[in-house]
Amino acid sequence: MSLDETRPLIARNENDPHDRLQSRWSLSSVTLIIPVALASRLAVQLPQTTALYLIQQLICRQYFLSTEPQKVPIDGPMPDELCSTDNVVEWYALVMMILGLVGGFACIVGYQVIDHFASRYGRKPAMMGVILLALASNVFLITSPLMGSVLEVVWLILWLLCESLTNVVLMLFLVNLYVLDTVGDESRTAALSSMNGWATLGDCMSFVVGGNITTYTQKALPVYYVAASIHALNFLYIAFVLPESFTREKRDNLKRERVKEASRRNTVLAQLPARKRLFYRLSECIGPLKALKPSLNERTGRRNWRLFICAVHIFLLMLGAGHATMAMLTFLTSKHNYKPVDTGYALALYSLVASFTMAFVIPPLLALLRPLYRRWKEKEGQQASGDADNNHADNPDTADESADRLDLHVTVGSWILEACGFLFVTHSSTRSGQYASIVVIGLSAARTPVFRSLVAASVEPLKQGETLAAIEMVSSVGMFISPLLMGTILRKTISTMPTLVFWIYGALVLSASSILLLVRESDRYQKPR
Repeated sequence: MSLDETRPLIARNENDPHDRLQSRWSLSSVTLIIPVALASRLAVQLPQTTALYLIQQLICRQYFLSTEPQKVPIDGPMPDELCSTDNVVEWYALVMMILGLVGGFACIVGYQVIDHFASRYGRKPAMMGVILLALASNVFLITSPLMGSVLEVVWLILWLLCESLTNVVLMLFLVNLYVLDTVGDESRTAALSSMNGWATLGDCMSFVVGGNITTYTQKALPVYYVAASIHALNFLYIAFVLPESFTREKRDNLKRERVKEASRRNTVLAQLPARKRLFYRLSECIGPLKALKPSLNERTGRRNWRLFICAVHIFLLMLGAGHATMAMLTFLTSKHNYKPVDTGYALALYSLVASFTMAFVIPPLLALLRPLYRRWKEKEGQQASGDADNNHADNPDTADESADRLDLHVTVGSWILEACGFLFVTHSSTRSGQYASIVVIGLSAARTPVFRSLVAASVEPLKQGETLAAIEMVSSVGMFISPLLMGTILRKTISTMPTLVFWIYGALVLSASSILLLVRESDRYQKPR
């Protein structure tokens, strides 16, 4: 079956106005991408709770084999009391830190590669490539016991590499690009929030199902069989059902713009001395990060620091947030003896609340608050001009800037709520208190899609993919450093001050939120008139 990538599945009515056509096409595409987002998160996250338990068991067994082998049972899992000792807990935190480093580095590389591929060949081929890697990772793990001792190690290394390159955030990045391609400015934030909500529902399902499969079968591999099957079905759905959002026309336009930019760079390069020329060449290796460089705002005559501020904000946040969930799981596993099924229920509760918040709370909340913010912005404009009779109701710049301010406030409020939730979790001594605190964390989930919408509003539509990739790369650098910083702090203090790392995270959230408030609404992208 072949699909014309420039033609939507629902035929357009040529007699309708252009806006109605765009809305109808957007609705169809956004609806069709929902199964991809849900299935991708479900398949990738399904084995995660099992993996945490297996890693803890492996570390515990290896530690006691080297120190007190008589305590290691001949058959069956390691006892909880042995795995809760301080030395085992510290080794477990160290391994989690190393795995976080590998995942963060893979994201830094992955965003640049995926953005280049998706811009050149389209969103569909990029999604299919990521899913093939995810499928390969499951195949490597499933077949590793069939290999010899040497090949088994090679297979496990390949599994780890493929697993790192198919991180859930990489696939979500592609889904976000797909949504940005197909919706207008007015509905962008709500559409991103709704899509992220459906994707998070996949997390919820995976955490419950994955932990229970392992608990009831007492085997590790069945959950990977299920994940591989979901990946295969998702690949077929994308190949034969999903239309391409970044059409050939858009790709050609973007290619022409990049050719012009390359020509201008070569002209500048030819006029530079040899030493500066080398530095200039090296600076080109950073790829999409060049989009974050402050540019001159032609309307205001000032430097536009908006994207740079967003980059600093997300970097500081990810220094803490990149390891916050893993730190919480490490804390609950080591201090409260959470098993895979317990971890699964906790993560499922978070995902369920987060999914509901993003899909069903944030879109109507934005629709309710947007008119209030618009009137607030109009009132400010009237006071600034000194003309009480001046009506800005039909000014599109006023509407856009008020939407920016709303996105800004939702983002900052959500991050602060999440930091409070983590503190509540670690200071709760009962399961009910911990679960209630996890609900608070779930209510803060809107921070991610709303912030991405704020970033997308900063540039013209054709450059949204490159700009979002740049922000995600900066986020990944913070995520890469986070296990080194927060993981080391947790490992050193988990036996004496286990909640210290979460107080540090709270301080990072307050600092980063203060920086984001420096964003000016007037620096957003304005359509030519």
